[in-house]
Amino acid sequence: MSSPNAFLMNKKWTFENRTKGRIIILKVAKSAITNIISLLLSIVIIKLSRLYLSNSIIITKIFATLCAQVVNHILYKIWVITKMETNNESIHKNM
Repeated sequence: MSSPNAFLMNKKWTFENRTKGRIIILKVAKSAITNIISLLLSIVIIKLSRLYLSNSIIITKIFATLCAQVVNHILYKIWVITKMETNNESIHKNM
């Protein structure tokens, strides 16, 4: 349930994107892929951190969460909700 919520919140508030119609289906798929990538990254970082950096699960989870959120935000910005689409919408909205 968090994947659709993340998509909707990022679309509406973080990137202020108002795309509608069929393109939303593609964006939802890209959002799901982005969230899977973030999850897999978290798992890998937790496993590697436990092996090489720290035995503290709290430290490894904080580190993994921070890394995954940065990657998630970047992927949303450059792939899921592109700046070009946002700029085009604002141009049309101002006309």
